[in-house]
Amino acid sequence: MKTLLLALLVMGAAFADEPLAKLAELTADGKVYKDVTVTSVDALGIKIMHSSGFARLSFDVLSEDLKERFGYDKTRAADAKTADDLAKLKAENQAADKRAAALKEATRQYQTLTLKVTLLTSGGLVCYRHTPGAKPSAPASATSRSTGRSNTPAPVKTEHGSPLFVTGMGVLGPGEVRTVKAARDGVVKLDGQTLEHWVVK
Repeated sequence: MKTLLLALLVMGAAFADEPLAKLAELTADGKVYKDVTVTSVDALGIKIMHSSGFARLSFDVLSEDLKERFGYDKTRAADAKTADDLAKLKAENQAADKRAAALKEATRQYQTLTLKVTLLTSGGLVCYRHTPGAKPSAPASATSRSTGRSNTPAPVKTEHGSPLFVTGMGVLGPGEVRTVKAARDGVVKLDGQTLEHWVVK
């Protein structure tokens, strides 16, 4: 019966302009609200408009007669609170991740690099620092363990320094050169080698 009453109240709020209830006064959690209009009801409580503004009141702070009047159901409220808590926790975690990412971005020290692509991978590009007019040494070849045959070129040291693993440069082919602003972001393992990881701004 309570569930049916609650459903009817919610449907009424959705399809009619009439308020669910009007109260001259409502006391909740030690606070007195004047000229109260109940605008919506859900499993966790009610939303009201009052003489000083708007408020959301949980059933926990309402009197027993108001709980009864607006269809409070303890089991339904507990289920809704669990879902609500999980949603809040997820939102808080997402906000924390965004703050951490923003802080990391703010502390990165970008510098201008001219890079030449030597190898494409699924996660980024293997590049080396490029100086116009300089000639890199010939790259070595990776050898397949299963066949013993030469595979894709492995990143090697050249006259331009050690190879770098770069993300954020977009899709480029071997031999292409770009001047970018990039910051170091740790290291990555690639084909058994440890490469500096650089992130393009």
